Amino acid sequence: MADALPGMEHLTEALRTTAAGAGTFVTVRGPMGAGKSALLRALAELADSVGAVVRRASGAPAEQDWDYGVAEQIGPVPAGFVVIVVDDLQWADEKSVRWLIDIAASALVVTAVRDGEPGADIALPGPEVRLQAVPSAAWSRRRVADCLSRQPEPVRRVARAMAVLGEHDLGLITELAGLDDVTTATAVRTLRALGLVADAVLATMTASEHDAWHLAAAVLLHDRGRPVEQVADHLVETRSALPEWAIEVLRAAARPSYLRRAVAEQGPERAALLVELAVAECATDNVLALQHLSYAIGLHSSPRDRAAAVLAMPVAVLGVAPPLARDVISDVERGVRELGDGDLSARIEARMRYAGHTDPTELTDSISRLRELGPEPDTSSAAKRELLTVLSFSAALAARVPATEVAVLAGRLLEHPPPDQMRQLLVTTLRAADSPLGEIAGGPFPDAMLSLAGVDNPGTALVLDLARAADEVAAGDVRGGLRGLTHAGRQLDQLGWRNVVLFPWRTTAARLHQQLGDITAAMNLAEEEHERAVEWGAPAGVGRTLRVLGGLTEGTAGVDLLHAAVDALSSSADRLELARAHLALGLRLREKHERAGTEHLRRCLDIAGECGDERLARQARSHLRGEVRRAELTRTERRVVALAVAGQSNQEIAHTLSVSTRAVEKHLTNSYRKLGIRFRAELAGALNHWF
Repeated sequence: MADALPGMEHLTEALRTTAAGAGTFVTVRGPMGAGKSALLRALAELADSVGAVVRRASGAPAEQDWDYGVAEQIGPVPAGFVVIVVDDLQWADEKSVRWLIDIAASALVVTAVRDGEPGADIALPGPEVRLQAVPSAAWSRRRVADCLSRQPEPVRRVARAMAVLGEHDLGLITELAGLDDVTTATAVRTLRALGLVADAVLATMTASEHDAWHLAAAVLLHDRGRPVEQVADHLVETRSALPEWAIEVLRAAARPSYLRRAVAEQGPERAALLVELAVAECATDNVLALQHLSYAIGLHSSPRDRAAAVLAMPVAVLGVAPPLARDVISDVERGVRELGDGDLSARIEARMRYAGHTDPTELTDSISRLRELGPEPDTSSAAKRELLTVLSFSAALAARVPATEVAVLAGRLLEHPPPDQMRQLLVTTLRAADSPLGEIAGGPFPDAMLSLAGVDNPGTALVLDLARAADEVAAGDVRGGLRGLTHAGRQLDQLGWRNVVLFPWRTTAARLHQQLGDITAAMNLAEEEHERAVEWGAPAGVGRTLRVLGGLTEGTAGVDLLHAAVDALSSSADRLELARAHLALGLRLREKHERAGTEHLRRCLDIAGECGDERLARQARSHLRGEVRRAELTRTERRVVALAVAGQSNQEIAHTLSVSTRAVEKHLTNSYRKLGIRFRAELAGALNHWF
């Protein structure tokens, strides 16, 4: 039936265009009651049915002055086939409108604009679908108003109370309408017989009636001790001046939409409310949160109040938009410095330093600041520990200070229970330094590339790009994954994030180059990574790079490198990396030194079992089974089987070994029996191809 809606054919065509890869912006215009909302709903349902990602939003008069209010409803826009539907665009803020126009370059954006409203003359790109007023809809609203006007006053009051509160709690409806139970019950029966619904009744109410009834509902719910969210739902629906208790209810509800309503009230608490709004918005829009923090700081005159506003924000948010964050904090920092309060200055400096941790120049400056504080800096106060936590985190990212020094400092800081927002930085620092305390404080040693995934900043996007590249490789696109890995890794270098434990992208890329047959490129990357690992000094990084170099190097030199990898990793907190080194060394040794190779394979199996890595344990177990079977064969049988696996016929094997064909057949028969197989084709599988 959607196809029968006026204008639907135009939107369907736009949907086809977007599905083919071209974005567009379509505007649906018309007066109230023309069917704009129904048309947008039909498009959203159609888009969803054909596999599009659909995002919906709506403008509201109360949020016209809030930057990115509509954009926040939509949230991050994914790549691919996306359809964005926005009703009542005439009430959207200007920045959201510009944002939607930009998004239309790659998505279908369909908006509805109501004629006659302020803002309806907004100039928009793309095609326009104009709807005419539908007489039946207009008549329906008049019918509701006329019908209600002919009803007794109690019926009209119950209709409005039900429209505001809903139809389920007759006790509250009775109280809000100011009636008794019997009168309310009679009025409800009358309304149900008339078929009047809440939306229709609301449409007949004037703005002042709407405000008055919602405010009365909020008072009633508040007096009855209902949850603050229920009270706040009604408070945000009114534009009337709010009493002090209402502001406190909105603060207690703490959602961004509630706090925006509270902030709209002019009063002495507005600056504090803006800070609370900024904190609440951190979960959905960090940039908007920083903007509101900036507004709040501008309203505060006291340096201490301005500092308190900065300290109320989660530390991680300050790394999202570094220039904006540093602008917000810099004036506060200067004011605090003039107070002469060392602890307050240290806490603000910590946040200023964190805001610059994606800037290589700022990272270098933070490392210099850390060195200024000496080999055993003062950790006596929580404020000093916060600053040292951020400085040690910066040092770990840049890997310009020896890992042992950073680990010792981070360990000292961990002796005092840090706030949650600082604890993650400490855990990441300890893991980067390959300290056992990192595992104790934060759980099992994670995938190093993803250890910063919980920190929302520009560098995180690159870390996640590394993970996506790894996914491409796992899906079979080795060259594409290698390109993505190298691009993201080089950008991390530009940020100054050089830590090979956290970001071992070069060793991963080296293995991919080796897989593609480019040993020279693989060796160059592995050697470069090893130099950085030695400079940083964490055993996990040194051992991993030695393992990769050993895998790229033939002969005794390669075996020596793998031995060195095992030795380096024996003191590492990254037990799985040690297991991988044992596996690599065991496989390399088993041809000439079977017993030594088997010992390393068993050690890999033991460690993988301790760590719960079944995949690695399965690899070790599989190779160990092959070792047991091979050990049962005589030397001559192993030579015969090796040539058979290589594809030689019995006659060719006999010629190679200078024996008779009958002797070859005898050796193969004995080998089949010992290996528990029946056919020649099963030889390689029985011994895992290791000859």
